Amino acid sequence: MVATLPADTVVELSLGSIAVDGLDWYAVVYHGDLGGYVAAGADGNRYLELAPPRCEEGDPDLQALVRLTAWERLACFGNRSLTVTGTFGCPVCGIAYPRGGYEPHWLASPDNLNYLGTGRVCDLCPAELILHFSPEAGLDRPPNASILRVTGHFNDPASSTCVIRPTMDDVEIGAEVDPVIAELYCREQFVVDAYEIIGSDPDFTYPTSS
Repeated sequence: MVATLPADTVVELSLGSIAVDGLDWYAVVYHGDLGGYVAAGADGNRYLELAPPRCEEGDPDLQALVRLTAWERLACFGNRSLTVTGTFGCPVCGIAYPRGGYEPHWLASPDNLNYLGTGRVCDLCPAELILHFSPEAGLDRPPNASILRVTGHFNDPASSTCVIRPTMDDVEIGAEVDPVIAELYCREQFVVDAYEIIGSDPDFTYPTSS
């Protein structure tokens, strides 16, 4: 499917670009779940530019964070420790990613179902914050439906070592992502420093299949 996005449409760059017919096409995510490729420009015309971050004053809650793009969260809060509250868990969201080729795996791998959100997890997966647990922190994964008060940060130091190389069954299926893009992707991830279970969400629901 080929389409034209209106001017001023906000998209999030994904992991890298490809060159086709002399154009650089960037993988993007639109509205949190629709994916595709967008040309960066042609004949001296730029189609993409970096949007200024919509930073808010004060300490953000979970809803404020998920309203922002991953880049905005890093730009606005990359040097701060944040505490947010939400319902933990995502039983199965129907997303499968190639395994392997992500270093460090706990930070770089997109195969991560540690969602913090509203409790109605798989109806609103794109509008939730994904948590990353560093092995050095020694934190166990909390039970699904736990209401958590989580303290964590973006811009983790381990981001400087991130490598993303799509593989499946130890067979490489794509080129290694540009190290600069891999590092930026990892810097955008929210890493947990500590959490407290303050309750259980009775509205947390598991997905069903027919």
